[in-house]
Amino acid sequence: MASQDLLKSGCMRRIGNGRSTKVWTIPWLPDAHNPYVESDQVFANQSLLVSDLIDDNTGRWNVDLLHQGFNPRDVMLISQLPVNLDYDDMWYWEGDLKGCYSVKNGYHRLSFISSQVSPVWQNIWSLQVPPKWRVFLWRALLNILPSLDNLIIRRVDLLNICPSCGLYEECLLHIFCSCPFAVTVWHMSQIQIPSFANRSFLQWTEEWLGGASQFGADAQGRICGILHAIWTARNTAVWDGCMPTPYSLLWRFSAAWTAWTDCERQRQQACCGNTMLQPSPSTATSQVPTPYQCYVDAGFHGTNHAAAFGFIVLDNDSSYVVAANGPLSCPHDPPLAEAMALREALSWLKDNGYSGGRLYTDSSVLVSGLKCASSFRNYFGFILLSCNRLINAMPGTLVSFVNREANHVAHSLSKHISAVAGRSVWRDVPPAFIQPLVANII
Repeated sequence: MASQDLLKSGCMRRIGNGRSTKVWTIPWLPDAHNPYVESDQVFANQSLLVSDLIDDNTGRWNVDLLHQGFNPRDVMLISQLPVNLDYDDMWYWEGDLKGCYSVKNGYHRLSFISSQVSPVWQNIWSLQVPPKWRVFLWRALLNILPSLDNLIIRRVDLLNICPSCGLYEECLLHIFCSCPFAVTVWHMSQIQIPSFANRSFLQWTEEWLGGASQFGADAQGRICGILHAIWTARNTAVWDGCMPTPYSLLWRFSAAWTAWTDCERQRQQACCGNTMLQPSPSTATSQVPTPYQCYVDAGFHGTNHAAAFGFIVLDNDSSYVVAANGPLSCPHDPPLAEAMALREALSWLKDNGYSGGRLYTDSSVLVSGLKCASSFRNYFGFILLSCNRLINAMPGTLVSFVNREANHVAHSLSKHISAVAGRSVWRDVPPAFIQPLVANII
């Protein structure tokens, strides 16, 4: 029964024509916490279908009907869903890129259900630290690090004595906080960590990484790095029978932290200073001139995550042709937003007689997804199919990956405030806010 409940919690309905999905009883809204309609049933028809909310003439949501029968929350979520009458409704697994269930996805879903009340799980991935430190902290919070107490739970026959101090039983909170070695490290680091008395490791982490934390990004990054250094030192004690001194540990951490922050600073400066819109050599597959180049990107705005697109078209000699941006009806789903932005660019190019050029996106997921679009069960899938139809209608058109640095003009278009206000097209002369970026390529 528990496994059935888990499966039901992750299954969502992808709306195509809406003819086989009931409005009130099926999970179909883009809300991972509650995908059901919350509005009171003001319509007498208990078996109201989603197709009844779609305007047959326009193929879009009937906005007047939505405002008449649903609360603002439901109206907002319904309006974000793309409508495509060419496809039937379909079940998919929420949280998987292709919308397909696997045992791995089931474990991820179970973790989400058990941890969704804590902002720590989202804040981990916002830490400005090396990726392996974030993954380490994520594993620690899931309590899947091979500490001695965890190994004993998994029936490994060993004695639970902390390899760092040899005095107490080992658990995560002891390793990182209460072990005499860790206490000395934190004291020498001069970082005032929160109290760990009567707390679990997750509760202690919430004190410095949670939503109400008073710690800044730099302090959070340093704490994460020192935790990783303590774990590395503990593993040295297990496998090599020796440990670095607290001073040596902090010296190595400081060197690694300084090197990484300097590297990140140089990378960001290079991003800001690089106004060239040419693809990197590793992504360029042909030196043959193309009729045009189009760079496209998507972005989200504000706390409501309003989606928007932006694209710029250059002639084969890199001279400016046109730029455009505008809002997207899209939930907070980055791959889906990137696909919808590409579809906007392709539609404009097709409507204006373009063919045989190359489009560039900084989403490698999108580029690879175009090759197997039919295997996707979610909204991302039929947007990919729409893009493929447009590509096939313009012989010689290719979509390639380009790094973010080379795509920052399209990114600026998608993130500009004008993008969410309404659709804009600038022919022949670029808008003022990207003129400095475009000037160097003309």
